Amino acid sequence: AEEVVDDESTYPSVILSQQKHFDLLFQLLNLGDNIAGKAWELLMHLPTNEKMETELREVGPKFGSTRWRELVDTRYIFKLLYTLQILDSLAQNAETEGSTWCQ
Repeated sequence: AEEVVDDESTYPSVILSQQKHFDLLFQLLNLGDNIAGKAWELLMHLPTNEKMETELREVGPKFGSTRWRELVDTRYIFKLLYTLQILDSLAQNAETEGSTWCQ
């Protein structure tokens, strides 16, 4: 009998969480309502985009910085909403952990 190896790297959520797939999903959010809606549903089932979360954590709440304006892109409503969800999570975690991230 073959031994079954539980390789997490083959899980669909892990594969879809790769940056190239997030980029594609963000592009799909700019298409028609039906496609954008399905892409949004899929995004909500995936782990948080690590690249975006790391970038937002590193820039911190320096609201006037150029980098901040790049990360919080108001041109694309779904991507903005996704970014705001990450920021909300960072702020809640900072509050719980007593971090100074949002001060």
